[in-house]
Amino acid sequence: SSGCLKESMIRKRKRCILMLQTERLKLRDYRDMDLPFLSSLLVDERMMKYIGNGKTRNAEEARDFLNWIYASYAIHQD
Repeated sequence: SSGCLKESMIRKRKRCILMLQTERLKLRDYRDMDLPFLSSLLVDERMMKYIGNGKTRNAEEARDFLNWIYASYAIHQD
């Protein structure tokens, strides 16, 4: 047992991915298929002014950011 609740986990790459879900909201780990949506947020000046240093990111930087997120999952998996 890895400590994850069975009702809210998906097995992937030998780690638990917790998913929180309500009637109107679903929170889950990012996936590669989320890159187009994430990129659309990261290039939007109106959105980014509230995030981090406020600077927008191009497509390559968006991919790097997603890879950084993946690395943080690995670091903080316990």
